[in-house]
Amino acid sequence: MERRTALRNIGGLFLLPSVSLGFIEENQKPVLRIAHITDVHLKNELGAPAKFAKCLHHVQEQNPKVDLVLNGGDVVFDMNKENISTIDKQWQLLNNTMKGECSLPVRYCLGNHDIWWNEESKADTFYGKKYSMDKLSLAKPYYSFTQNGWKFIVLDSVHLDIDNTWYIGKLGDEQFNWLESELKSTNPEMPVLVMSHIPILTALLMIEDNIVNKWTMLGGDMHTDTSKIRGH
Repeated sequence: MERRTALRNIGGLFLLPSVSLGFIEENQKPVLRIAHITDVHLKNELGAPAKFAKCLHHVQEQNPKVDLVLNGGDVVFDMNKENISTIDKQWQLLNNTMKGECSLPVRYCLGNHDIWWNEESKADTFYGKKYSMDKLSLAKPYYSFTQNGWKFIVLDSVHLDIDNTWYIGKLGDEQFNWLESELKSTNPEMPVLVMSHIPILTALLMIEDNIVNKWTMLGGDMHTDTSKIRGH
């Protein structure tokens, strides 16, 4: 993929629950196999911990084996406006489950439910994305890495709207410039996979609750800067 066309092609990238990336011609073994899970919303109710553990076991039993898990965000049930005690319990449950039930490396993307937008706590150290970033050992909410000849770009798609009461999907100027630089500096022969919690481009949400032709797309349902990303 040429760098000058990579941005406009991002909207067509997608992830399957389990997908093999690339093949070695001699024996047709996958170069890399990933599992994509998202919107787990883990909480200690409705048997969720046991069901999530079963999911992790299923991923680890695959043949060919899964090399990497991509978690697309909304890792815990809901941080938004919860108290710290509740948030602590959700993350403790997640960390205990991952430590006890999953031996695979996992890369995380922040979702809107992983962010603490409590209007009464803006002065708190953990207001915003910092708490989840600390728990997931993320130095920045967006980042890139390479593995087995592939480049992975993990975006931070969740931001407060201008009225600071609700979230919208976008990159912002700083992240957009970083993404552009990442793509330009990547070898044109290297395949690139992009993960974003809020879809960059989607038509699925135009059908909601069995209502056909509901042509309303909220800013939290899809990126508001789709044209800029695809057309730059």
